[in-house]
Amino acid sequence: CWLVLGGGHGVLVVGLAGVGVVSLTLYGAGLLFATGQLAAGGIALGQCGVGLSGFAGQVGCGFVAFGQGVGGVVADGQGSVGIKGAPFLRTFNAELSQILRFRGPLP
Repeated sequence: CWLVLGGGHGVLVVGLAGVGVVSLTLYGAGLLFATGQLAAGGIALGQCGVGLSGFAGQVGCGFVAFGQGVGGVVADGQGSVGIKGAPFLRTFNAELSQILRFRGPLP
């Protein structure tokens, strides 16, 4: 199913709980993106969660993580375990500027 409301599984899941490609639920997992109280996905935003490439929230982990108690390769927050994000983000910004041929840093 393309769109699931309430709970279940599909491409886009919106509601209480579910699994999908994109999950906007209270408790859920999304292949690409997930948000909610408990979230797991490629990129996760939530109270508690795991994000494969990124996580932002209170407690969780991801390759790049921002939050209160987070861990990851590049982690920044109140109680983070990992490399601080600022040097990584400066380098990433410079590389993007060079690739896109901007004269200065991206805003």
